[in-house]
Amino acid sequence: MYIEYMKSIAETIKQKIDVLPPGSLLRQRDIQIPAGKDLAAAKALSRLVKKGYIERLERGLYYKPEITEYGSLLPKSSLVINDILVNKQAYVTGTSAFNRFGITTQIPSTIVIAANSYRKPRKIGGLTVRYRRSILKTGNYSAEVLQLLDALRAIKKIPDTEPNEALIIIKSIIQKLPESQKIELVDAAMEYTPSTRALVCAIVELTSPDIDIQKLSDSLNPFSSYNIGITDTVLPNKYKWKIR
Repeated sequence: MYIEYMKSIAETIKQKIDVLPPGSLLRQRDIQIPAGKDLAAAKALSRLVKKGYIERLERGLYYKPEITEYGSLLPKSSLVINDILVNKQAYVTGTSAFNRFGITTQIPSTIVIAANSYRKPRKIGGLTVRYRRSILKTGNYSAEVLQLLDALRAIKKIPDTEPNEALIIIKSIIQKLPESQKIELVDAAMEYTPSTRALVCAIVELTSPDIDIQKLSDSLNPFSSYNIGITDTVLPNKYKWKIR
């Protein structure tokens, strides 16, 4: 009876995996096994791993391998990252995010995730994932806004690009944001460094003069200046905001 019970669980799981395209990720909770059958499901998944039908990335996370003439391929990095972020107040930052915006051509070997709480670095699906505490509670702001602010904050340190080049791209992205996100950007910038706030003021003043930046402007020390390496051809109003 127990053997038949285990067999039915294994067959149910295999049938669900059969319809997945190669490269798909799978968590045990996604299989929707009836209550009380979790242990049987875990054993069935382990057997499927031993047979090479699925591969294990980490505890509770599997993928259906794509088989080529060179062997089994790891799942796409984007799928792994999305799985890490799902239902979590977190977002990808650092070089990976800056690359997605086109600010840098460098493709990092380590993915940096900003989250409300810190976690130890981990390796998963061929990726090294490092965490850092986010400057703001990520659930309150869109990932794109926080990524743009992170880029402005790190503008002198972004690999394979100069501050002027980076700012041209960032300014263009901000200009195309819907008004609601521009307002969100100004509001979120209040928690960032003074140089980041100054850059946001200058960019928004140039690209969206109707957006209210008074509160952000008032937060800046009138006697401070910010040596970033931006030319007035890229930021014509830089002197007003003490940007060099």
